[in-house]
Amino acid sequence: MRTDWSGEPKLDYDDYDRAGISEDATREHPARNQKRPKKPAAMNQESTEGLYYSLAYAIAGIEYALNMGDPTYVQQSGMIESEQQQFIREHPLEDIRNHTYWENNPRYEYKFLDPHPQKNGDQYSWDYKLYVAHGSYYVSNGQVHDTTLSSTPKPDEKPSGEYYRGTITGKYTNGAWVLSGFFNGEKKSSSS
Repeated sequence: MRTDWSGEPKLDYDDYDRAGISEDATREHPARNQKRPKKPAAMNQESTEGLYYSLAYAIAGIEYALNMGDPTYVQQSGMIESEQQQFIREHPLEDIRNHTYWENNPRYEYKFLDPHPQKNGDQYSWDYKLYVAHGSYYVSNGQVHDTTLSSTPKPDEKPSGEYYRGTITGKYTNGAWVLSGFFNGEKKSSSS
């Protein structure tokens, strides 16, 4: 049994549906056939494992929406409604769906800092570091726009993005996790 749940929350390989060959976005076309997250059975458990997989599913939904413009999996996650709406408002999902805007390799990379969440009564909290990557370029209405200083990044150079520190909270209610705090982190100047 796993004892350390720190690090980047990820779904297992079998927790995705695949439709055709997945292709990342390029300067010529948006992402295609991205894997769709499936709800893992463990996410309904009232346990650290259940909370972890509920968070991993929501984060996989964010990644899918950023690539395909479809917020379905964000909306099916345990993320509270106000944060779902905030995410939808702050990202050009309709333009992504219509292939008039896309980024290469957009992602929200969460890393949990502790092996287990902190419990306070019936609420759990888990501190995280978040790196929001925008990729090295984006395409808008057919025009490519570089977002890094050079169009050929060095091997260790991260694409443009921001760093945050925050806390996600979860409460197990009616057989499912209700989650909040995905977007309330404090902006940091680096990965510290």
